[in-house]
Amino acid sequence: MVYGLHLVSNLALPELPPATETASNTSTDVQIWMGRQPAWVTSGAISVGPELDWYSSPYLDENNVPFLKVFSLGEGAYYKYVYSEGIEILLQGDGSSIWATWPENLMLEYTTIRLLGPVLGFVLSLRGITSLHASGVVIEGQVVAFVGESGAGKSTTAAAFARLGYPILTDDIVTLVEQNGEFLVQPALTFIRLWPEAVEGLYGAPDVLPRLVPDHSDWNKRYLDLLQPGYQFVREALPLAAIYLLERREGETELPPVFEELSTPTALIELVRNVFTNYLSTKAMQSRQFQLVGRLVKQVPIRKLTFDSDMSRLNQVCKAVQADFDSQVSNKI
Repeated sequence: MVYGLHLVSNLALPELPPATETASNTSTDVQIWMGRQPAWVTSGAISVGPELDWYSSPYLDENNVPFLKVFSLGEGAYYKYVYSEGIEILLQGDGSSIWATWPENLMLEYTTIRLLGPVLGFVLSLRGITSLHASGVVIEGQVVAFVGESGAGKSTTAAAFARLGYPILTDDIVTLVEQNGEFLVQPALTFIRLWPEAVEGLYGAPDVLPRLVPDHSDWNKRYLDLLQPGYQFVREALPLAAIYLLERREGETELPPVFEELSTPTALIELVRNVFTNYLSTKAMQSRQFQLVGRLVKQVPIRKLTFDSDMSRLNQVCKAVQADFDSQVSNKI
């Protein structure tokens, strides 16, 4: 189970644990076919309609090719991800099936990173689930989410909390499932992905943690295993209690973390900007996401957190968040 979805794959995926007996008796939400394409693609006997250029990444590789292009087939019957390194991932329009192929020179782990990150995030949207690009730390049995632009420190902050003994529920994707007057966050993958500079700042050297893709010089991201002794990973959905919008100060100011209450309109804009894979949202998805976030900002405290870039001071940031969270909970009561 990942993000509340029961995934079944024809190949064991490196980033997912084997299914338990309980999970094996659960109905399948998403069927994954690794190294295969559907029969209608391979045979060419059936056409699902025109292939439309849905999205083109502004980031280019060394050959000036977009890092990612997404196509819509048959007016949303299928979506196709094409990565510049040759990975192709096809999704059924209702998010129930995924097919992935990749060049022989790439390892399975490389494709799995794409599949279980941005692709699965879009699958959630196709299935009607809105998510934030955020990390989720558990404080006093509730989820505190950290959102922000790329490089703001979402995963690094979560890893700092993990080192202090706090349980972690999710990294990168925070689901928002309304249930009984609360927004529930589903557990994700059992690790935190970190860039080498973050690992060095947290642990003193970049090679302390293993690579996500072994022996791949072009992909040097590392991962923190939350199942190892001394760390805690939560396997059950928990209510969202607070959201912090991260903003780092540049330079070595040695100023304390600063918390700022966001107005409802500002909070709404910031969270909509941080909806996961919002660049692929259809008009119907955008409408649903906007309405849900509108309800969220009225119910959950959303505050801006400004802190120094110096990672040696992250423990101070964590303690400040705990104190601010306690204050917010007390005021709410």
